[in-house]
Amino acid sequence: MKISYTILVVILTTLSSLTSDKHPRLSKLLVIIGLLGVPVTYITLRLLILPDYQLVLLLMTSFVTTFISLHSTGYYRYMYGITRYPKLILNTINTILVLLFSSTILLELLVYWLLVDIIIAFTAITLERGYENLRVSATYLVMCIAPSDMALLTLWAILAANIGFYETLLIDITKQHITLNMGPLLSIILLFGFSTKLGQFPLHSWPPIVYGESPSHVSAVLSSVVSKIGLLGYILSTRLFTIDQIAFYVILVQGLISTIYGAFAATLQTNIKRILAYSSISYYGVITILYAIFNLMNISQAYYLVLIITVYHGIVKALAFINTGLIYQVANTYDIYRLGYLFYVSKPATLTGFIVLANLISMPPTIGFFVKISMLILSFKLLLLNPALVVVLIALIIHTVFAVIYSTKLLSVYTSTLPKAPLKPIQLPYEEPLSEYTLGFSTIALSALILWILEYSPILISIYIITTIILGVMLIKYHKTVFIPEEVKYWLTGVES
Repeated sequence: MKISYTILVVILTTLSSLTSDKHPRLSKLLVIIGLLGVPVTYITLRLLILPDYQLVLLLMTSFVTTFISLHSTGYYRYMYGITRYPKLILNTINTILVLLFSSTILLELLVYWLLVDIIIAFTAITLERGYENLRVSATYLVMCIAPSDMALLTLWAILAANIGFYETLLIDITKQHITLNMGPLLSIILLFGFSTKLGQFPLHSWPPIVYGESPSHVSAVLSSVVSKIGLLGYILSTRLFTIDQIAFYVILVQGLISTIYGAFAATLQTNIKRILAYSSISYYGVITILYAIFNLMNISQAYYLVLIITVYHGIVKALAFINTGLIYQVANTYDIYRLGYLFYVSKPATLTGFIVLANLISMPPTIGFFVKISMLILSFKLLLLNPALVVVLIALIIHTVFAVIYSTKLLSVYTSTLPKAPLKPIQLPYEEPLSEYTLGFSTIALSALILWILEYSPILISIYIITTIILGVMLIKYHKTVFIPEEVKYWLTGVES
């Protein structure tokens, strides 16, 4: 069954890429079936059985990569007139990521992990700028791929030394647990190495460079999905071995520093993509903190919150980064001080920007609100168990407060100024707003799912229902607005009279 699963995903997504120019409708149908339909079908029919963490990662990856791919169709057709070559690279990466999170034996994991790193470093990052982005590829190769792959190969070597070389390749990574106590050094090598995929301190400087300089859709895949390979590495290490607690204290410190630094640095940026990159570092820090706490204190709430934040961050950052591509289409810049008028050019982009803002500043009824509430509840619970963990509460408060500041900067690219001359609204390919709306409104639907699964209090459920109704009314009113008020007059200076 696993062979048929792999063949279907590969063939359907490849055909989608090859037919994207001549048969665009067929191409879109094929990519939806290949990246989303096949995994969901196999999981539903129990033809593919995975542990909870891998199931969450796979479904998030399938959903996000499908709509990144659809969005890229409209983007590349609008920008370059052709879509086949960029879609082939992007869909190849998306396919490998879906197969990576579907891995059940170590051989699959090794092949897909190393393969996706190579393709991203040598083709995806240089997709639009060519050799100009070779320094970006080198940064990614040295600061992310090298240490994380070293950790992966270390994991393989430890297994091979205890089980056997060939036997290790076929080991079932979804079930196997070796009663082997890892020493502090090997434990740190594993967890520290995987933390670099999440851009954690001290190797935290690569995401702003790589996310900031890569094509927007590649940045979306890197931030929303590829980074989560690091979380998979964390979980596999602790499931396969008994990790020394010193290593968890190490990544806890890494997470605290990264959370605070990333949130603070994001507020200082003027480039939209760099704001999102530093914001991602902060969120990766939160994931690392919570995973360390789960292993140190055996608090299951922290583990489930890690999975929820992973899905939340994956969807929101995919939405935010593909939206930067749309911004570049209409304005040809990522500099927030050269923007501020995009509401008058593109309503779809503005609505997406608002949804991103609502999630990042924790506005109900988005999933961001319930994630931040859950984080703060857990941090107070930790404080009662161990007062020394007040540092976790402080880090999460800083993370939340600074998110409001840099999110406001993001929204300012749409509404902070009037244009200096009347602008004609730009008609964008329908795939772009459709993909962004689907990702955006899924953050509201996911809130309902979380409320149902985690059985939150009636008060929070009431807040969700009321704010959903209010948001619906606002969206209807927003839909009826005009792009530019008729009464606006402009002087030679461009200042409104």
